Amino acid sequence: MPVFKATYMLLKVKKFVQNIYWRQNRHFTNSPQAGLGLIETVVAMGMSVLVITTLVSLSVFTLRSSVRSNMFLRASKLANKQMELVRAYRDQSALSWEQFLVTLDDCDGAGQFCFMDDNVVVQGDKYRDGTALNLVTVYFNIIDPANDHPNDSPPDVDPEDPVIRVSVIASWSDIAGGSADKSVYVYTDLSNWQNK
Repeated sequence: MPVFKATYMLLKVKKFVQNIYWRQNRHFTNSPQAGLGLIETVVAMGMSVLVITTLVSLSVFTLRSSVRSNMFLRASKLANKQMELVRAYRDQSALSWEQFLVTLDDCDGAGQFCFMDDNVVVQGDKYRDGTALNLVTVYFNIIDPANDHPNDSPPDVDPEDPVIRVSVIASWSDIAGGSADKSVYVYTDLSNWQNK
């Protein structure tokens, strides 16, 4: 009999535990809040997609702005360097003002552009810096600021002119999402300040 009583007691304990478990969990099984439903899952996934899309578009915008700023900075540096090389060429001690103007006479922008290399020699072409994806083209032209006619072809510079205008243009293709070419323009008026 003691075995029978022990078995009987175990069955009663088992039944008691099952009843307690059922009583504790029955409000979850019959409740409208019985877990994560389909609507909640769809809403959560939609919000996740929205957040991820926003973060990706923000990253793309930031990267595009960074590339544009970098190209603008590079083009500005190259344009300013070109302007300083023209100034240095003008200020050479062996070069008179007339020789300077005659040397640059073909750089009037009417079909011929010029650039100065590091050896301060006038070249008859455009300077290209970089590779295909970040190519910057730099050149300059000269005009007489007293006879500046923007709608006509640029007038020739007279060697007797005391002042010339040097315009440096640095341009590049906008690979960061735009289709138009971008440019930086730097200009200054140079004079015969040494009276050579």
